[in-house]
Amino acid sequence: MDFNLTKSVFIKITLPSTFWWEGFFQIPLQQEIYIVYLGKNKQRGFSMERVVVINSDKMGQGDEELGARLMANFLSKLIDAKLKPKMMLLYNSGVKLASTGSPVLESLQSLENLGVEIICCGTCVNFFGLADRIEAGRVTNMPEIVKVLTEAKTTVTI
Repeated sequence: MDFNLTKSVFIKITLPSTFWWEGFFQIPLQQEIYIVYLGKNKQRGFSMERVVVINSDKMGQGDEELGARLMANFLSKLIDAKLKPKMMLLYNSGVKLASTGSPVLESLQSLENLGVEIICCGTCVNFFGLADRIEAGRVTNMPEIVKVLTEAKTTVTI
């Protein structure tokens, strides 16, 4: 299990028996018990393992108007979801969602303000001529995209 040591608090105590508290878990190590509090990441409801991949400015195939409505609805509901992804990866026409004038730009900015990291494929941004119009997230490159996708425990493609 990975820990972000800058945001976790470790408390070393010796207990005669097993104790469990909400938000804590125990790691037995020799005769001592280390209790690890996961802090804000657990409280804020982030899945450190989940990356949402959006590869189109529409959700699904078929009617384009319906696809745009579905994408807008998905992103607005994700804001209120109990478990949010750690990161969202936008590529192909999905990068259009993070650009000036996008009908879902406000939703993406809200997700970003809630701590969801949003990354946009640089090749895609340049292809669509959006280099100076990305207003949510940041532009990245293929090596980082490969790293994100290969290290994620779960990817959800929309």
